[in-house]
Amino acid sequence: MNEMAREVLQILRGELKEENIATRIELKPELPVVLGHKGQLQEVLVNLINNAIEALDAIQDGNHTAATKD
Repeated sequence: MNEMAREVLQILRGELKEENIATRIELKPELPVVLGHKGQLQEVLVNLINNAIEALDAIQDGNHTAATKD
């Protein structure tokens, strides 16, 4: 998972830079093995990060309802 997290951040490097989002990665060295399809797991991480970017954009634009639905 650690290597996959690094790869996903590398994939999204341009988008994160474009949004002026600095990243700091702190990974636990001894994570248990995760069984699954690597491409699908990467897609989940990409989607989570993209959702976070969108939520930050909504907050910065003053549109809090897009980030938090009541």
